[in-house]
Amino acid sequence: MSTLNLLHTADWHLGKKLGRFGRLAEQAWVLERLVELAEREAIHAVLLAGDIYDSSNPSPEAEALFAQITVRLAKGGERPVICLAGNHDSAERLDALRSWGAPLGILMIGSLSSAYCPSRLGYAELRWFFPPPVSFSDQLREQNSTPGSFVGAVEIQHPAWPFPLRLILSPYVSPYRLPPIEIPFESWMKERWMEALAAFPEPRAPTLLLTHVYVCSEHELELEEDSEEKSLRVGGLQGFPLSAFPDGIDYVALGHIHRTKVFSHKIPIVYSGSILQYSFDDPPQDKKVIKVEIEAQGSAEYKVSLYEHSLFDASTTKPLLIQKRATTYEEAQNLVQLYKEHYLKLIWEGTHMLSPEEMRKLNEQHEKLILDFQPLARIAGLANSSSNEDLTRTSLEEVFRAYYKEVNQGREPYDQLMEVFREVLERARQLSLSDAAEEA
Repeated sequence: MSTLNLLHTADWHLGKKLGRFGRLAEQAWVLERLVELAEREAIHAVLLAGDIYDSSNPSPEAEALFAQITVRLAKGGERPVICLAGNHDSAERLDALRSWGAPLGILMIGSLSSAYCPSRLGYAELRWFFPPPVSFSDQLREQNSTPGSFVGAVEIQHPAWPFPLRLILSPYVSPYRLPPIEIPFESWMKERWMEALAAFPEPRAPTLLLTHVYVCSEHELELEEDSEEKSLRVGGLQGFPLSAFPDGIDYVALGHIHRTKVFSHKIPIVYSGSILQYSFDDPPQDKKVIKVEIEAQGSAEYKVSLYEHSLFDASTTKPLLIQKRATTYEEAQNLVQLYKEHYLKLIWEGTHMLSPEEMRKLNEQHEKLILDFQPLARIAGLANSSSNEDLTRTSLEEVFRAYYKEVNQGREPYDQLMEVFREVLERARQLSLSDAAEEA
C-alpha cells in the first residue's frame, strides 16, 4: 500500500506560565509523548501549525526545549518537520533559524518575504514554485514584499516516500502589515492561496494548506478563542469562512484554536488543538494530535483519512486547570483538599476578605493555588451603607491590599503605594461626581 503518514500538531506555547507557575516541565513531558507517537505510528513528516512559543521573545529554556524536540522528531533529516509562525511567534526569529534547521530536516517558516528558500530539507529535496526561489546570498538583501511573498508553495520529494507531498505555507500575517487591499482580508488570502495552488505543475500530487487563522462556519456553533489566546478577531475581522479554502487542497492543517475541531466540509479543515490545557475556561478534555493518512489510489488520486491520537493515556495523571468558587473559609479549605493535585483557581466571593493568616494556610495546603478575589459580594454588602466613602475607601483598599499580598508572597504594600492608590480613588470619585452633575 502506498501511504504517507503525517502528524498535525499546533499551539505548543512553549514557555507559557499560569500566573506564577511555570509549565515547561509539563510541556517537555507531553512532547516526549509526541516523539513516541511519531515513532509508533511510523510518521513520515510533522506539521506544526503555529504558536510554537507563547511569546515573540521566548526564554532560553523554551528555545532549548523546542530545539531538542524538533531535532528528535526530524531524526537526523529522515523525517521532515515543518514549523509555521503563529500570532504568538516572532516571524523574524523563525526565519533566522531557517538555515540552521534545513540540514537537520526542520523547515522554519516565519514569513516568505525576505528569507531564502532552501533546496534541501534533511534527506528530502525541496522544489519551490511560489514565490520564486531566493538564493542564500539574496536573503541578506532588502526586498520589497509582494502579495505572493506572504504565501509559499513547495513540493517535498523524499527518497523513502511513495510519492511527493505539496504544501501551501501560509504563516500568520497581521492584516495591518499588508499593503492596502480593497477586498476583505479573507478574500485576499484566498486569492493568494489559489495563486500558490495554481503554481504547482501537472501531474497532481497531494496538496496540504498549513496556516494559522480563525475559522468560522455558518452551519456550526462559533468556536471560542481561548481566554489566554491573542485574538485574531480584531478590527472587525470575523474569521475565515469554510468557503475561503480553495478546491484542489486535500487537507487544511490549522493552528490557533486550542480545542480539537474537524469541520464538516468537502475537504478536511482541522484544528489539532493545543498540547496542554492553558486556561481555566478551556475544558479539561483530552488533548490530541491528528494523524493524516494519505493513500494513493490510481493515477493522481489520493484518499485522506484522519485519526485522532490522545497525548495522554488512561493511566496518566496530569494536573488539570480547575476553577471553583467559595463564599466561606471552610468551603475554600474543602476545595483546596479536593483538588490538591491540580491547578486550582479559587474565586473568593465571601462577604468579607480572607485574612492574611487564612490565605497563608490555603497556600501552604495547595502548591498550585491561585486566589482570585471577587469583591462584588463585599461591595453588595456595603451598598446599603449610608456612607459612599466607606464603599470607596474601605472595600476597594481592602481588596487591593489583599491582592497585593497574594501576588507578593504576603508582603504588605508600602505606604507610598497605598497613598497613590488613594489618590487614584479620589480622582475617580471626583470624575464620577462631575459626570453625574453634567447629566443632571
